[in-house]
Amino acid sequence: VIRQHPKIFIGYSDITPLHLHMYKLGITSFYGPALLTDFAENVELDAYTVDHLFSAIGDTQPIGNIPTSDEVRVFGLRWEEDKRHIAREKMPNGDYIHISGHGTVQGQLIGGCFESLDKLRGTPYFPELEQFQGKILFLETSEVQVDPMSVEETLRAFGLMGIYD
Repeated sequence: VIRQHPKIFIGYSDITPLHLHMYKLGITSFYGPALLTDFAENVELDAYTVDHLFSAIGDTQPIGNIPTSDEVRVFGLRWEEDKRHIAREKMPNGDYIHISGHGTVQGQLIGGCFESLDKLRGTPYFPELEQFQGKILFLETSEVQVDPMSVEETLRAFGLMGIYD
């Protein structure tokens, strides 16, 4: 049904399993802004989000370099009716942390929410090893603080599975 009536599917974090299922079916999806944390933002959407979203879904050319956002919003959108005109506070973005590698890379991405990928290991929804070949693995964590030892163990398990080969 989705192939016959294509729609733009966008979201991140908890819907990683759905992204991966669509990927296995050969259906394109976009790992990006979510309905209730981005599109429902009080007052207005962030210009950074709008600009990069429409570039990703509207251009036929590769996206190219994605600069770091100058600001991030404090977690926790105000849902109360009387606070709908109050935007979440912005704070300076401390930049990305590069944990390995150097130089510039380009290519297709595969990955998603770290915790979701960890839970999917060993299930039919986890990508096949061949699907990782030639791809750039990207990971993000949910708002729940993940224990560093758990991160290390899962990253090592990914290595033992052959994901980094």
